[in-house]
Amino acid sequence: MHRILIVEDDDNARRGLKELLTSEGYVVAAVEDGVAARAQLQKQHFDILLCDYCLPGENGVELCSRFLRTHPDMAVYLITAYSNPEISREALACGVRRVFKKPIILDALFDELEAVARRIQTHTRQKETIHQGQYINC
Repeated sequence: MHRILIVEDDDNARRGLKELLTSEGYVVAAVEDGVAARAQLQKQHFDILLCDYCLPGENGVELCSRFLRTHPDMAVYLITAYSNPEISREALACGVRRVFKKPIILDALFDELEAVARRIQTHTRQKETIHQGQYINC
């Protein structure tokens, strides 16, 4: 199953989101800040990052931007309680796929996660086909 890293400083939100996504079959790690997130990314691969905007030490857009430079294939999403359109513009400009407003509409989140899973499966099949010598890109 796909691996998700959650970066959320609110304990209840972090635990609740982790439990929900784990119950849906995802492998989930959840941390409280950018320092812990960087440590997790050094230890293991994640397909998806769900990052809160308001974090201790740095904002979520800065953290997402940094991760996208070093992990360009990761699907990155920002979560925010702020309705500031500038935050959304800044996040999307750095490569964040979507900004979710709190409270998160779970159907929208699951739609995004399913779309990422389909893209990963398609990409994996294409790589396997190329590896088997059945595909030539001209």
